[in-house]
Amino acid sequence: MSLKVNKRELTEVKVRRLSAGSILKICLFVIIPSSAIGLLFGLFALLGFDTVRWGYYPVLGVNGLLLGVALGLVGGLTVALANFLLIWIGMAVGSRFKATKIQFQSASVAGIPER
Repeated sequence: MSLKVNKRELTEVKVRRLSAGSILKICLFVIIPSSAIGLLFGLFALLGFDTVRWGYYPVLGVNGLLLGVALGLVGGLTVALANFLLIWIGMAVGSRFKATKIQFQSASVAGIPER
C-alpha cells in the first residue's frame, strides 16, 4: 500500500471553527500513554524500586502501585487540559483571520471498504 496521495484524490474542506468538545477529545488521548508510564513506575515500586515518591519519601509496594497509576492519570489530565486551553485559544484567535483547511482522502479512493 502506497502512502503517497495525488493532489487530485484529496478533498479539501474549510473549517471556520472547531468545537471545544472536539479539541478536548483529541487532547484527552494523552491520558493513555501517561497512565501506562504511571502503571510502569507503579509496578517497579511494587517490586521495591524507588520510582514513586510522595514528597521526599519513596512509596513502595501496593501503595506505590496505586499512587503511580493515580499520578499518571492526574499528570496526563493536567497536560491534556493545558494543551486544550492553548490549542483552543490559538484556534479561536486564528479563526478570526483565516479558515482552517483540512485535506482528506475519500475511503473509496484509498481502497478502504466502506461500512
